[in-house]
Amino acid sequence: VLCVESVGWAGGEFGVDQAVDGLNVRYSLELNGDRELLEDVQWADWSQEGHLLVATRLGQLQIRNPESARPNILFEADLSSLKPTPTPAPAWAQCW
Repeated sequence: VLCVESVGWAGGEFGVDQAVDGLNVRYSLELNGDRELLEDVQWADWSQEGHLLVATRLGQLQIRNPESARPNILFEADLSSLKPTPTPAPAWAQCW
């Protein structure tokens, strides 16, 4: 089971705009009654195949096999060197 827990309002490490709904969250995995904190995780969710999709605090996207004893990384892409280039939203996306 993937657990997400709110631990207060964001504003430190990544700023409010980089948080989940303005909250600082902590992810953990619960297997067989044991809970393991995913300290390096900024965001996580499950894929349709049952893999754990992860964005790390160091800017990596990963696909993990959660059933192994150690984090088994099946895929990793390091995006930490990329710089965002914000642009205005297109007209069709500016209204509901």
